[in-house]
Amino acid sequence: MTALLLVLLSAGPVRAAGLPEFEALLAQSFVPTLTLAVRPKVPPEVRQRAAAPETWARMIAAARQSPTLTQELRVGDADYKVFVVLSSAALPGQQCLADSAPRNALYVAEPVGGPGGAVYPARLASLCVGPAQTLTRLALDADAAGFIQDAAFLDPVSGRRLRPGEDRLTSAQQARFELYLADLVRLFAQ
Repeated sequence: MTALLLVLLSAGPVRAAGLPEFEALLAQSFVPTLTLAVRPKVPPEVRQRAAAPETWARMIAAARQSPTLTQELRVGDADYKVFVVLSSAALPGQQCLADSAPRNALYVAEPVGGPGGAVYPARLASLCVGPAQTLTRLALDADAAGFIQDAAFLDPVSGRRLRPGEDRLTSAQQARFELYLADLVRLFAQ
C-alpha cells in the first residue's frame, strides 16, 4: 500500500495559533517534513488499536486544546484544520546521529469545510532530523477511534523499514514496533 504524502509546512506560511510570527517560523523549521497521508482505498484487514480508547481520546483532545501550531490545508473538495503537537524529547532508544536530533509529532486533522474523509484523522511520527537527512523511526496513521490504518517503522536490528500488516514480522519485530508505539503514545498522552 503506497500512501501519497501531503507536505503541510512547505506549501506556505504557517498559521500558528497563539504564537508570534517569529515563533511560528521556528516551529516551521522544527520539523521540515510535516506530513499527512491520504486515506487508502482499502482499509486494513486486521484492526489493531494504536492505544487504549481512553488514552487515544485524551491524546487527541489534548492536541486540539494545546497544539504547538495549527495549519489549514485543502485536500480535494475539503478544508482541514490540522493541530500539530511537536516534541524534541527523545524517546527511550531514540538515538539519532551526531548531526541530527529527535523530533516527534502528533497531527490531528479535522474537516472544517467540505465532505472530509480524504486524509487520516491522526498521524504519529518519530523522526531524527538533521541537515542532511530525516530518518523516520516510526510513522503511523489512524482513524478517529485510534485503529491503525497504516504504519511503518525502522527495525534497528535488521536495519530495514517494515510495515506491520503488510510485512511478515517476527515476534521480536512486532514487540519492537509495539514498544516504539507505546513510547510515542505515552509522550503525547501526558
